[in-house]
Amino acid sequence: MPKDATHAKKRTMEYLRGQGYKVADVERYNSFAKKRFDMFGCIDLVCLQGKAIVGIQCTSGVNHATHLNDCLTNKPDLPDWLAGGHFEIWSWSKRVRHNQDGSKSLRPEWRPRVQQIIRKEDGTLMALAAHNPKLNGEVS
Repeated sequence: MPKDATHAKKRTMEYLRGQGYKVADVERYNSFAKKRFDMFGCIDLVCLQGKAIVGIQCTSGVNHATHLNDCLTNKPDLPDWLAGGHFEIWSWSKRVRHNQDGSKSLRPEWRPRVQQIIRKEDGTLMALAAHNPKLNGEVS
């Protein structure tokens, strides 16, 4: 697994736990094959948000579109998961931060991008518009 993906998963877990959610890592390492395997081929984390269960794919910002396309076209178990749960892709990239006076900060910060995939009534998958959740201490 690329180093960026590991960091993305760690950042996602820290963010969600900081928001009070319960998060479990469901990605497994097979020492014989020397490979990592996601739950149903696409879920790295499972998060409990109230009564909802959310499967999360974590990645770096540059790989967001690749993972989105892969989930929409090549994951046969994802529609079954979406019958009872939710699925989101979380990607992390460094973004320029703005100071309170509106000027750009010299130090970029890691920002999440979240995109939900839903199952339409006809059974096909569709990606909703991505959004950037607020970080701790950030005002809108």
